Amino acid sequence: MSKIEIPASSVWFLCIVYSIESLLQATQAIAVTDPVEVAAVRSLSEKWSIGSSGTWNLTDPCYGVASSTAEAGNPGIKCVCTYNNGTICHVTQIHISGLDKTGQLSEEMANLTYISQLNLGQNNFNGRIPAFLGKLTNMQYLALGINNFSGPVPKELGNLQNLIGLVADN
Repeated sequence: MSKIEIPASSVWFLCIVYSIESLLQATQAIAVTDPVEVAAVRSLSEKWSIGSSGTWNLTDPCYGVASSTAEAGNPGIKCVCTYNNGTICHVTQIHISGLDKTGQLSEEMANLTYISQLNLGQNNFNGRIPAFLGKLTNMQYLALGINNFSGPVPKELGNLQNLIGLVADN
């Protein structure tokens, strides 16, 4: 049986090619947050004065301090980054509780279509509970209690077929 000799330069070349290919595959697997959701989080952060303290990553809210593999902190964002073969992240939780945030809930929240948990309890939000919350059909837990909302609960919240828990007291 004859030996096959492979020159050392060929072995090094194959190692380099394999390393480059591995790096390219790893680079392609980095997930980014949906740009529509990034814009929504930025807008909410400005209105609620959250990003100015460095609490949320406004370049990509699903990375850095704002994201967590555990429960979302306060203020907190939690994301899932398994969409589109692991290349897209979506905001699935927002927790802004007991932080004395004020004003009306912003229409930009309607762009967070993958959100399943939204806790805005114990703040000073006012006005009517917005009907657009009924468009967030992945919602499982919605906490709006201990705020200053007025008027009836909108019938559109009946569209939240996955809703398990709702807190909407004064």
